[in-house]
Amino acid sequence: MIADIQILDKYDKTLLNKLLINSQVSLKDLSKEINRSKSFTQYRLKNLNDKLVEKIYPLIDVTRLGFIPFDVYIKTNMDKSEELKFIEILKRKKDFYIERLVGIFSIRISFLKKYFIII
Repeated sequence: MIADIQILDKYDKTLLNKLLINSQVSLKDLSKEINRSKSFTQYRLKNLNDKLVEKIYPLIDVTRLGFIPFDVYIKTNMDKSEELKFIEILKRKKDFYIERLVGIFSIRISFLKKYFIII
């Protein structure tokens, strides 16, 4: 919702930037980065997670597993609940990965195919 947008200060921005670079960074390192106590940093992280961060997931290089990724990005006019229903229906298939996005596109569908050689 647009009404839930909050102003981010320099601490929140720094924390988000560091987490985007490395989501596994320790609380100790984050605290040092913003020059604040661990309790202050932990409070800020909890606040960001509760109000801003919707989902954290690993970024896997599937090419190292022998797959070629094909991504399809979809823009819809559906609201969040309709998109989630749509995604749940498609998740019943096991041939691809699907997720809801926030931004220009609403949904991403990733198809993974094994490498093949054309002779």
